[in-house]
Amino acid sequence: MNTDSKQVQLGQFESHLQAQISQPLLESYGIRLVQVGTERLTLPAVTLNATVDRMRAERETIATERTAEGKRAAAEIRSAAERDARIVEAQAQVQAADIEAQSQVQAAEIYGKAYASSPELYSLLRQLDALSGVVNSSTRLVLRTDAAPFRLLVEGPKLDKTHE
Repeated sequence: MNTDSKQVQLGQFESHLQAQISQPLLESYGIRLVQVGTERLTLPAVTLNATVDRMRAERETIATERTAEGKRAAAEIRSAAERDARIVEAQAQVQAADIEAQSQVQAAEIYGKAYASSPELYSLLRQLDALSGVVNSSTRLVLRTDAAPFRLLVEGPKLDKTHE
């Protein structure tokens, strides 16, 4: 049996059928079989429609099952990826906090050493750092010139009298 009409071999089927039943018909009933032919090789319309409908329903059921299985697998993959992302993000935040804490400790050590070596220079540099953090290219300031750090602009740097 085949649904492709080019591959259906009715002649071969009819010859094979004739060879199988001609001898028993002759011996049992005395009938000599002359010809075997196929008039129609199909299912009745009702049976054919029911069969096609059943096959379609089976395929739809399989498709629905496979779709559900795919969605379940996709949900598992998404869930695992989100969990892994949260873990990596938490680890990165811990590392960032450690690095920031270490940098603050190092900065405090550097500030302490700078202050210990030259308190006046340290104070001036800290004031300039504070100004650079507050003042930008669009800032307009009106300040007294006798206030720190602008006092330096009016009075000039204090020079050591021994170098004159």
